[in-house]
Amino acid sequence: MLVRANLPEQVQVSFQPINKVETGRLGAAEALMRIQDKHLGLLQPSDVNTLAELTFLILHLSHNLLTKVCQMVRQIPEDTLECIAVNLSGKYFEAKTIGETLIEIIKGEGEQPKEDWG
Repeated sequence: MLVRANLPEQVQVSFQPINKVETGRLGAAEALMRIQDKHLGLLQPSDVNTLAELTFLILHLSHNLLTKVCQMVRQIPEDTLECIAVNLSGKYFEAKTIGETLIEIIKGEGEQPKEDWG
């Protein structure tokens, strides 16, 4: 099903809009990871997360997700969104270098991390 060598092609990103209560206007978005399997089609997180966390494949999936989100950010018109949120597995937080890893991915894609939005 999930083959590490094919992860970049299998990881897809969709965005859930987050509207501001005060204005009802779009303020942010949450990036959602989906896996496209060539045999099973589009897999939902409930189909993947448990196995991916048990095998630590979730770390590679999350890395691919973050990379793709950073690449997609460049295509969003400036001042459209205040931030894009990405949920990460608890396994990611067990790594002692999570902060450095996230900064490295974000900066490696030419983006600047924002400390807060709000």
